[in-house]
Amino acid sequence: AFTSTTSPTTAASCSARARCSTATVREADSLICTRGMNSTKAARGRTAAIAQVAVFEAVNSIIGEYEPYHTKLHAPSGASPEAAAIAAAHRTLVSLHAGQAPQLDASRDKSLATIADGAAKRDGVAVGIAAADAILALRAHDGFDTPVSYTPGTKPGEYRPTPPENLPAY
Repeated sequence: AFTSTTSPTTAASCSARARCSTATVREADSLICTRGMNSTKAARGRTAAIAQVAVFEAVNSIIGEYEPYHTKLHAPSGASPEAAAIAAAHRTLVSLHAGQAPQLDASRDKSLATIADGAAKRDGVAVGIAAADAILALRAHDGFDTPVSYTPGTKPGEYRPTPPENLPAY
């Protein structure tokens, strides 16, 4: 529980932030669960990381407690951080895994249904989409899917496959 020595408004703001943190983590994580997605572990890890950063940017643009990862977006006063988190997670996942859109849309709709309709929800969704788009653009050409050829070295300091199987390290 948060208490304030300054004003009831500050206490309410802190209390809202605590509720947002719990709800945001629960709702966004339910969307970001990538286990069923048809991709490699590395791709699923990348997807989860990008989605989490997008969620952070969206919520932080509204609450403003931390330094942004990439950019602070304009968030209208009263925008819902929960709606922003859900929208950011959804937009990221659909962009990276379009084949999963029907399932992701259903999950998003179920999560957003718990938030009252109105300007706060609409504004939160808009901030979430903008945050996801910004992070997706930042990571669009990060080289993740660029093939890299590897030839084990023979000089000091160069990696050699590890015995007994002589497999490459991961």
